[in-house]
Formats: sequence, C-alpha cells, structure tokens
Amino acid sequence: MNIVLTLIVLLALSPLARAAQPEQSWTVGQYKIETSHEPTAEKRLTILKDGQALYSKTVGQYWFINVSGKKSNSAHEPVATDVTGDGNPDLIIEQFPRNSQCCWSYSILTLGPPVKEIATVGGFPSPMTIEDVNGDGVYEITGDDWAFYSWYASPRIILRYDKGQYELATNLMRRPAPGESELASKAAAFRKATVYAGFDVAPEVYRYMLDLIYSGHLDTAWAFLDRVWPKQKVGKEEFVETFKEQLAKSRFWPEIRGMSRVRMTVTSN
Repeated sequence: MNIVLTLIVLLALSPLARAAQPEQSWTVGQYKIETSHEPTAEKRLTILKDGQALYSKTVGQYWFINVSGKKSNSAHEPVATDVTGDGNPDLIIEQFPRNSQCCWSYSILTLGPPVKEIATVGGFPSPMTIEDVNGDGVYEITGDDWAFYSWYASPRIILRYDKGQYELATNLMRRPAPGESELASKAAAFRKATVYAGFDVAPEVYRYMLDLIYSGHLDTAWAFLDRVWPKQKVGKEEFVETFKEQLAKSRFWPEIRGMSRVRMTVTSN
C-alpha cells in the first residue's frame, strides 16, 4: 500500500504530470489561451476553441506584445490587435530562449479564423518595437541593427510585413539627403570629438556615416569621411576597408546597399 501511495505522489510531482496542467489561462474572444510547462522545463503556448487545440508551440521565455496607438509594449496577458491590416485580430508573441544569450524573436498569430502563425522573425540581440511608422494601419518592427555593436553603434532598421514575412522596409528608411549646411556643421563638430583608443576617428563620425548609409546615401557617407579625416593622418584606406567589412556582416546589407542605387523622389505639396 505504501509503495502504491509513493508511486502516486511521484507521478503527481513529475514534469509530465505538471505539463498536463495549464499554468495560466486567458480568454480572448472565442478562444482560450493557455501556457504550461513541458518536461524539458520549456513553456508551451496553446490556443483552444471548445476544448480543441488549434495551435500549440514551445515558446521558452515569452511575453505578449500589446499594441496601443502607434507603439507597443510587453504585456503578461494576450491582447489581440490587427497589425497586418487585413481586418483580423492578431496575437504578437515576443520570445527569448531559456539559458541563452541570444536572440529575441517575434511570432505573429492571426486569430482568423483560422488560427495560424502567419509570420515569424528573429535573430535580434535586443528587443524590437512594434509600431505603425507611417500611420497606414500596418505595423512595422523597428529596432537596432547590431552589426556595429562592437563599434558602439546601432543604426535603426524598419521591417515591414509582406505576404507572410517581414522584410526590410527600405521605402520607410529612405530619407532626403542632408543639406550642405548640416554636413558642414556636423563635420566641424566631429573634428573636435574625442577619438578613443583603438579607433581611427571619433564614434560620432561613423555613427553619422551609418545614419546616412541606412537612409540611402552611401556616397554622401564616404564624402563626409573625406571632410572629417585629418589631412596629415594616414590609414584612411585601411579604415574604409574595415568599415566595409563590418557593413557586409549585416544580414540586411544587400538591401541597405541597394537603397543608395535608387533615386529618391521628393514630391511637394
């Protein structure tokens, strides 16, 4: 008898038994959303209707994203909002692997019907923001490109939903080229900026260059470097090559480079 009771207690405390019991539960419209622990200690998110599971996925560490107005914030409870512009409510899940140093990812689930994952995007070393950049009702994912993390620089990127995936929104990132007065003012200020050990120029220089490049003005960035580089200082060619090598490490570099090949049309009201 004691052996039987012991087995019952052990089974009740086992990971398998715990996984069967929802840890948290919410109701969103006609759906029930539950989280539970798997035997591996990972978390599982399940969406049910009338007791039938319509979607289930291991999510590790996760947060729901609450889209309110133009920007978003993390939430502990699911909030459904149409973020793709198709008229159907969507659920946004922000995830980060357990026991890992990288990376953040985002899953977009439409509550349809049918309920399904319509897009997932990841590989971000820092959390991203969901926002309607141009106010058209379709929400973009914005944040930092960490290709220049070791340079203490993080140019901004914008990703837009298109046919089941998020792609770089070069049309939203492209901006008019700065005028001569701005370039001259920046150059004068950056010549006086502190140059840290191990770097050829002050970080303000290449941060501004990246801002130019990531808004579609690659040639202007190189011309700006010519302005601020001290005339008697050697090593500019080596710096340029190193800078180019770092640019190429960005997973978005092909699209970023292509931005400078497209002439920007500015319309006047």
